[in-house]
Amino acid sequence: MAILSILLTKGNYNNMLTLSTIVTGAIVDDYEVKIFVMDDAVWAFKKDAIGTELEIHSHDAAFKSALEAAQKKEGMIVPWWDMLEDLKDMGEITITLCSLMCDIAELKKEDFSDLVDTLAGIGSFMGDLYDADKVISI
Repeated sequence: MAILSILLTKGNYNNMLTLSTIVTGAIVDDYEVKIFVMDDAVWAFKKDAIGTELEIHSHDAAFKSALEAAQKKEGMIVPWWDMLEDLKDMGEITITLCSLMCDIAELKKEDFSDLVDTLAGIGSFMGDLYDADKVISI
């Protein structure tokens, strides 16, 4: 099984949708996916944040409008947290949050969604790179 390692640094809704879409393709192609989350993306996984950020960001008004309309159609755009939960049931996905970001904000593992597997330092991500067949930064 090939391994895809993803570095996620921005936690806005667009990036989270991009993450879940890429992970979908990887799971369909039978990849093991290892996601290392750092910087402000860590906060997207907080229990009290899941489900609250739905704003599409775009410099193109027509694109933003089209995506916002698609969000309102049932089943058109699945929220990223639901998609990742379903994907974790379908394949091997590990989500690791940067422990330094958590320490800075005095956050513990129990402050985060059940999607999160562990908290670890950047060395964890660096170690994953040795085994990764592909690496993506979002």
